[in-house]
Amino acid sequence: MPNEIDKKIKELSLQLKKEVSEYELESFAGFFTYSIKYPSKDDKQVLNKFQSRLKDFLYLIALNATSELRGNKLMVFNDPNIQRWANILDEIKKLYQKNVLGDLAEFDNSLENKKRIIQYFSFHTYFENGTLSYMEQDLDHLDRVFTPYDDYLINDFGIEIEFLINLYRFSELVSNEKYKRSKAYEKTPEFLAFLKAFKGDNWDECVEKLPNQIFNAFCEFGDCSHKSLKFTREEYCSAFPSKKIDFFLKHFTFQPLPDENYLFFTQSNPLDDKPILQLPSGEYLYTYQKQIPITIGKFLFQHLLSKEKLKDKIRSHREKSLEKKTENIFKNFFNKESHTFFYSNYHSKKNTEQDLLILSRRTAFIIEVKASKFREPFRNPNGFKRLESDFKDSIQYGYEQCLRIEDLFYDDQPFSIFDKNEKLLYEIDPKKYEEVFSIVVTLERLGSIQSDLGLMLNKEENVDYPWSVYIDDLETFLMALRKVKNSPIVAFKEFLRDRHKLHGKAYITDEMDVCGTFLSNPKLFKEIATNKDASATFLPDNQQIFDDLYFTGLGFKDELFIENKKLKKFKDINRTQAWVYKKR
Repeated sequence: MPNEIDKKIKELSLQLKKEVSEYELESFAGFFTYSIKYPSKDDKQVLNKFQSRLKDFLYLIALNATSELRGNKLMVFNDPNIQRWANILDEIKKLYQKNVLGDLAEFDNSLENKKRIIQYFSFHTYFENGTLSYMEQDLDHLDRVFTPYDDYLINDFGIEIEFLINLYRFSELVSNEKYKRSKAYEKTPEFLAFLKAFKGDNWDECVEKLPNQIFNAFCEFGDCSHKSLKFTREEYCSAFPSKKIDFFLKHFTFQPLPDENYLFFTQSNPLDDKPILQLPSGEYLYTYQKQIPITIGKFLFQHLLSKEKLKDKIRSHREKSLEKKTENIFKNFFNKESHTFFYSNYHSKKNTEQDLLILSRRTAFIIEVKASKFREPFRNPNGFKRLESDFKDSIQYGYEQCLRIEDLFYDDQPFSIFDKNEKLLYEIDPKKYEEVFSIVVTLERLGSIQSDLGLMLNKEENVDYPWSVYIDDLETFLMALRKVKNSPIVAFKEFLRDRHKLHGKAYITDEMDVCGTFLSNPKLFKEIATNKDASATFLPDNQQIFDDLYFTGLGFKDELFIENKKLKKFKDINRTQAWVYKKR
């Protein structure tokens, strides 16, 4: 039986769907897709009232696209309804919170209440937070995991991974070129003079001075700012075989048809699996272009899993691919450190297996890699068991594997490590190592239960927490360290020394909020970590440093637009305003 909160959520969701259905599809979807791709940094803009631009905007687009009766109202930048929708969504999210947590005023420190808090943190992070990753990482994942299965893909679909990668890179290049052309008027002397003369109340006077060509370009962009995100089938068929383009459009295009069952913010959004929206004109619109390689990966993995003879093979290959990728990330990071040795797929005790050990001068890094699935958190208070199960299969198990080797280092007795054929790899004297760090790398983000291991990890009280990190976050952080630090390995060890002290005393929904803070303000990071009386909330603003670095060239292999990026210079600015800091 639905409770009163569920009824209110449904009522508000129906109201929201009814209101957005008054708008014409392309105008509405185009407005929000452009705002996802090119977000404004002006805090005064009403669009910034939404808590999660990505998740919220895709939800609104999906509501409009699945409406029973859609109107012809055009979406405009200063539409007064935008603020209302932000408020309604905010109220819906608060109701979800209340549904899980109940009345916070009545909370105590019982185990059941702790479980409810953990459940809500995971639910909130999963549904409301966009995650940081870069297209080069998603394309690399496609290449590593699926290229060995090209024969099956060619037989089943007539496509191979190289085509899908090239198609996506082509789509980004085309969109970028269209965007530059549509905004070219902004760099003309006449338009720059217009901006200088315009004071907010003399529009007609200033706009009349614009040459017709520039005025028309200005108006055209205003009427269709999302033009760079639109394409036609013929446009792509001019560069690739039409049958392959038809496969792409068939499997990754969402048809805007009425669907009364799509209503709630916490439902699976159809645009996550089909990020291309077919428009009434016959054109196609990328609702979130960067989602394309992620969606392709999900589709291909499920397809190969459906083949009985491949089911176990593809899972095993994906895990081995993750292990190899992790090893390569660390090898690239340590490539200028000559006294560093890597041991993969090793063991010290029989009938055990370890993933990676790095011995770098007087420091040991014990690394375990986990490809376990993290399932969508339930939106009811009874979802803790699923979270607990997923956590045990990944981070808890990885930590216990690390601990097997970590304990040997702290026993001070020499021990040997072997490969899978029992060949001796190295005899280790623990006395030669001053520091030992344990790291658990995961294939998926587990949100707050990964960033704050104090919530769920079982460990002895006097033992340090490991560092648990999602594979793409690991790569991005280490690349950023190499770019901004004169001694990146030294900085990395500084980070690890203090990172474990944050567990249980900080609110963290995303590891990159923490990593970004360390890069932007290491002094404050250390102060929070080492002050036993301090607690902090790490906010998403801290991730901005990674985008700033990326748009000046982060260092990915085959990085898109790298020549243009090299023309820009990274500006290291103080981002302390992203912190909430208080004494306990």
